[in-house]
Amino acid sequence: PTRRSSDLEEAERAFREGHRIGPAHQKCLAQLGAVLARRGAIDEAIPLLKRAVALDPSDEQSLGNLNMVCR
Repeated sequence: PTRRSSDLEEAERAFREGHRIGPAHQKCLAQLGAVLARRGAIDEAIPLLKRAVALDPSDEQSLGNLNMVCR
């Protein structure tokens, strides 16, 4: 894998572990959703990003990521 794909894989592992430990942690949900979207796992990313936005509707980055993947 390329450096970028291995970085995304590492980030995904870390955020999955964070999500396992704190399933309602807004930033972890948002970051896991963003990483999954970048890796092309849109169907898995959307519900995580929706939940992140629901937990913190003022988080513009999560809202932007959600809008981007829902196009």
